[in-house]
Amino acid sequence: MTLIFAKPVTWSKSRSYLKDNIVFVGRKAYTALQNVPSNIEITNTTYWKETGVPGASDISELTTDVNALKTTVGNSNTGLVKDVADNTNDISSLETTVGNSSSGLVKSVADNTSSISSLSSTVGNSSAGLVHDVSSLQTTVGNSNSGLVKSVADNTSDISALEATVGNASAGLVKDVADNTSDIDDLESDMDNVKFTLYTPTS
Repeated sequence: MTLIFAKPVTWSKSRSYLKDNIVFVGRKAYTALQNVPSNIEITNTTYWKETGVPGASDISELTTDVNALKTTVGNSNTGLVKDVADNTNDISSLETTVGNSSSGLVKSVADNTSSISSLSSTVGNSSAGLVHDVSSLQTTVGNSNSGLVKSVADNTSDISALEATVGNASAGLVKDVADNTSDIDDLESDMDNVKFTLYTPTS
């Protein structure tokens, strides 16, 4: 139940009041049963109902609520006070974890920055890094005067010359093999004739 106290809470006959307003006369409390115009006596039961010390049961409920709130907020073992203390400790611990220049994230960021700088030097240095190595490799491979490209071109030329030497049917190894084959055939024929002469029986 919500208690609606008049402002000011002390009753005055010259004032008007809204329904449910609570006023005090001495130590007694009265509640307006309806809107009360000015110049109405506090004893007029059409407009006012004496409620004694304001809502004793309501006050008891409020006291219980306040005590419960004190427990919720103020208990150093289980309440918000403990939560605040715990959070303070957690924040301090987090500050140590994050902000410590010797072991926290700040140090990690500094270390990473140093590592990135070192990696940039290793990769990007045109004099000694990977960029230099790639450039050197391009020279080694792609140079048409001294690189692999020239070697391939030279080999291609040598292979062409070798093909001419080996495969030419008029003057190459193919011709030599053909000539040798013919000579071998002739030699085999001569050998056969010799055999025939040696083994022909006499009459």
